[in-house]
Amino acid sequence: MSLHQIKVAREDVLKIVRENKEKHDGILKTAIEGYWIDAEAHLKKFEKEQVDKINKNHKLQLKSLRKQRKEALKSLKTNIKTDLDKVKDRNREKGFIFWNGTYPEDHGDDYNGTIRRLELCVDNEVELDSEEFDSYIRNKWTWKKSFLTCNSAYVNSWATSSYSIASHNPSYAVSASYAITGSCLALANF
Repeated sequence: MSLHQIKVAREDVLKIVRENKEKHDGILKTAIEGYWIDAEAHLKKFEKEQVDKINKNHKLQLKSLRKQRKEALKSLKTNIKTDLDKVKDRNREKGFIFWNGTYPEDHGDDYNGTIRRLELCVDNEVELDSEEFDSYIRNKWTWKKSFLTCNSAYVNSWATSSYSIASHNPSYAVSASYAITGSCLALANF
């Protein structure tokens, strides 16, 4: 018997892939929330830095440049407001002016395709090669490292944001603590 290709009960594989997809979806959901938190934080920080820079430069400018300063501040505030409105609306369709964060990776379709193939399979057993076994059973997909690398920063942002809210609202502290712990465990166990 070769371990490069094995027979496994279809229902067992289907159950495992569904469980792995739930883990994936949990990390993705949290990462997307963290993405929006990072976008907002970046934009607010960028606005402050730019306002400070414009104000500092203004002190060095001659009277003839005051109009340009006023226009630059107005333009900056308008563009930051546009970006923050996109963050509020969760709209990344047309891109941002001052935010270039990478949107969280989503590989849910890989799970959905595998689940659908297993649901439609008429055999009670399925043969898996080594790569399929690693992906479906061990949840070691070829994209796993990039998924965790891309999404872990946003999961951490979400956890930090939850902790910050908890420090101002004691009734929220316990649930935020569980959420942070759960997010860290989800990443570690994926």
